Amino acid sequence: MYEEFANTYRNASVHCVRNERYAETGSMYTLHQAQNEIDSPFLLLESDLLYEPRALVSLLHLRSDDDCVILASGFTNSGDEVYLETGTGGLLRNLSKDRTQLRSVDAELVGVSRVGPATVRAMCGFMEQRDEGPKLSYEDVFAAIAAAQPIRVLKIEDLVWCEIDDAAQLERAQTRIVKALDNLDTHNRLAGGHQGVGAHWGNEIANSTFSDGIVNAA
Repeated sequence: MYEEFANTYRNASVHCVRNERYAETGSMYTLHQAQNEIDSPFLLLESDLLYEPRALVSLLHLRSDDDCVILASGFTNSGDEVYLETGTGGLLRNLSKDRTQLRSVDAELVGVSRVGPATVRAMCGFMEQRDEGPKLSYEDVFAAIAAAQPIRVLKIEDLVWCEIDDAAQLERAQTRIVKALDNLDTHNRLAGGHQGVGAHWGNEIANSTFSDGIVNAA
């Protein structure tokens, strides 16, 4: 599928890096396979998400010197949440699917992040030093390196998004999230007079010069 996407957008210089051990490894190993292609900030995206364009635009246009910024939202009550604990200045302190493992529950991980080369090096270095490294998820490594490698959390309380891992989440996406995204598009058309949210933010994303790479970590 990704190769077909690359062939469709040849002018965008899409380059696919395959994880030949996909069935037996975690998302961190997939990122590790692409590390030699990364020499500037990029967007790290999970492939099983639906979200409004604001998710990408907010990271692309963020004025920040932070090497890594992860997007977060308010609580979705979707049933498979990854909760974030933040510390001083909105930096990541820990994350977990189990609320009781956190000192505070401050936000919910979306699965869209802006990551720089220094963070990638730290993540790959951590993975290489662990016996279980190839099976780690990238988000667990975020938490593991956060004390030494600052990771900023950008929270958009009312972000419309969802993950689709199973039939129940697919039904939630079809019955609630798609409708919410359509309502955003309608609202934007009424406010702007002619242009829907997809077209408006699509132009914002296309005109952005911050990120020159996207890695899919699923």
